[in-house]
Amino acid sequence: RMSVEEKAEAIDRFDDGTPPILVTTTVIEVGVDISAASMMVILDAQQFGLSQLHQLRGRVGRGGQQAICMAHHRTGLAP
Repeated sequence: RMSVEEKAEAIDRFDDGTPPILVTTTVIEVGVDISAASMMVILDAQQFGLSQLHQLRGRVGRGGQQAICMAHHRTGLAP
């Protein structure tokens, strides 16, 4: 529920390293290029298709550093 300006400011702060962690939804991920991002954790990965998971994974390691993307799959979800 952040404004466009608030989102841009939060991403700029994250890119500068303050804060060191950014928690977001996939909505903010689209079109964002943060070269310093080196790790991504995708919770409830079973909710995404293979192509979307591949696109998410491509958002880390863009600066040439070693990166990791962990996809957490939860089973036994309540209806």
